[in-house]
Amino acid sequence: LIKGDMWRVLSISRVNRAAGRPKVHAGLHLCNPTARIHTAIPCLARVCFKNVARRKGAKKPSERKLNIASELCDVFENSRLIALFHYNDLNTSEWNNIRLNLAKDSLRIRVFPSKVSAKVLQETKYRNIALLFRGCTAAAFGRDPSVASSLLSTTKSESKLLLLGGVVDDQLLTPRGLQEYAALPPLEVMHGNILGTLQLSQLMLSMLLQGSSQKLSYLLKSVCDR
Repeated sequence: LIKGDMWRVLSISRVNRAAGRPKVHAGLHLCNPTARIHTAIPCLARVCFKNVARRKGAKKPSERKLNIASELCDVFENSRLIALFHYNDLNTSEWNNIRLNLAKDSLRIRVFPSKVSAKVLQETKYRNIALLFRGCTAAAFGRDPSVASSLLSTTKSESKLLLLGGVVDDQLLTPRGLQEYAALPPLEVMHGNILGTLQLSQLMLSMLLQGSSQKLSYLLKSVCDR
């Protein structure tokens, strides 16, 4: 459509020059191609160049968003335990109580803007958990996964916090999975139980072999005596 109208514009210009008429900046109208709009082509060009300039000059993220992205990546890279919560209408006093109780186990809690956080995590290995950053989301994090039980008990006492999921040693967990992990005994206790089981098995095997050898020697002795 535009190509045909441009040919009509050029034809009108040639006829005007041949008849000695003044040069007319004839143009086209996008809605009505037959109408005479003298500035249509220049306006169209300005719009096109304006769009190109807009695409080339894409708006860069603000310094605040870059700082948030850097801090969020630092939390996910350096924290072995992360739990995400949806919070609802917590006042300053309630936030301070939660932070104070978590700090006893070297845990921190922070609110990250959901839109920026989801966009940042989409480019990382934690893209699956980016879906949890919707609305009012807070992240509690620490370097020691063994305090998961304390984290959940502290946050469970606050009814305005709802557990959404978490990450333990780069493993994404659902709320139930995080609760089951927190219910496990400490790693040192598990190591002690495993070591005790191995030692007991070794002792039972030794006793069994010793008893079998004694029975064998008695049997051989009785045969010889005959």
